[in-house]
Amino acid sequence: MRIDLDGVELLTGERNNFQFPIANCYSHELGKFDRDHNYWVNYHWRVFRARGTTATITVCDWRSDTEPGGAAGQEIAYNFIEVQPYDVP
Repeated sequence: MRIDLDGVELLTGERNNFQFPIANCYSHELGKFDRDHNYWVNYHWRVFRARGTTATITVCDWRSDTEPGGAAGQEIAYNFIEVQPYDVP
């Protein structure tokens, strides 16, 4: 998965931009997913400053413009995308 931000200044620093894989809670079951067969969620965090009145966020399942991120036929779900003000110290 790739997140492209156009028209922004991406703020640098480890706390401002990261990606973290999270497994489902071991005490919950949903379908075939349980404590022994996890589903994984990738949490992405980006802190940016807009350069103008608008910006573009593109979420894509390709690694680059010419290279796929995985095998054809995979299913990917996007749970939510949230944009909110962030006061940078």
